[in-house]
Amino acid sequence: MARPPKVDQARLIELLCTPMPESARAEQLGVARSMYYNALDRLHRDGILHAHGTLLAGMTCNGAHPRSKRSGTHHAPVLHVRWVDDAGRWEVQGSVLDEWEGETGNDISVTIRWRCPDTHKLSFTVRPVARWSTKDTELNVSWSLTHAVIKKLTVAIARVINADALLIPEMTHVVAVH
Repeated sequence: MARPPKVDQARLIELLCTPMPESARAEQLGVARSMYYNALDRLHRDGILHAHGTLLAGMTCNGAHPRSKRSGTHHAPVLHVRWVDDAGRWEVQGSVLDEWEGETGNDISVTIRWRCPDTHKLSFTVRPVARWSTKDTELNVSWSLTHAVIKKLTVAIARVINADALLIPEMTHVVAVH
């Protein structure tokens, strides 16, 4: 009996960074969906793929429902993820932007604040996505950071945008930090 083909982890990670249905990813890999989902489970066990809502040790998350004179109680929540590490104090904040007329799905405004000892701030907008990867973090954060910090930022950003975090191993990186 022939052994089923092995799933190429680097190719799987590359496909997870590309928006497409799960069944299309399995097809691109040339494996059955059950084998594809087994490969995803391995990524979870290996700490490469983190389910949405997951944080790393030392990170805290809290939310608030900001109010203003005009917003009432229906204003979108704001999530904050905070931690302290060797690189300094970090805060990642995410808030849902109100829908514009005719648009479907709300963008999320992400703001990063880093104190090291100076305070640096960066903001960008994210469309709703299922997964946020270290590659996405590198494309949106212009600071020169270590791979360990990029991983932490990726988990924090994924948490505030309600997505899975994909921590691409350093050896497969193709995008350099500016």
